[in-house]
Amino acid sequence: MDPIKQLAKTRSNELNQPEALWLVAIGKAGSLMKKNAISLDEIKRLTSASHSPNQLRIILDYLGKQTGDATELFERVDGSTYSIMDWLEAIECFHDWISSHGQSTSLKTLLGYIECCTEATPNEPSLKNTVTEMLRQYGFEGE
Repeated sequence: MDPIKQLAKTRSNELNQPEALWLVAIGKAGSLMKKNAISLDEIKRLTSASHSPNQLRIILDYLGKQTGDATELFERVDGSTYSIMDWLEAIECFHDWISSHGQSTSLKTLLGYIECCTEATPNEPSLKNTVTEMLRQYGFEGE
């Protein structure tokens, strides 16, 4: 079986969510692999850490916009005290907030904002809550 399809099936079974939704989300990864923007191992890491197909789709959409973003994402995640799951939750939260405010940004800018949040409140157990609070207090004035 195709590794992308197998990954969708596995994640669908683990989370008891429709396989078709995971296939659509992970399907974006195939085109990123063809562009050498992301490896199969990185796709597996992101898929395993995603709580939903939508969360995975959001990060893959960002990764599809600029070459090298996957490397930057993993370097920032690996250099922090938060897990990849924490980062994906924070990315989804940030994305939802800027979308609701009619804004957009690059992954690099988004990651910079989240990294700033990790430095501002290093002992906060929830990165998502930190990002939510920072957006509530200060908003976002990026690209």
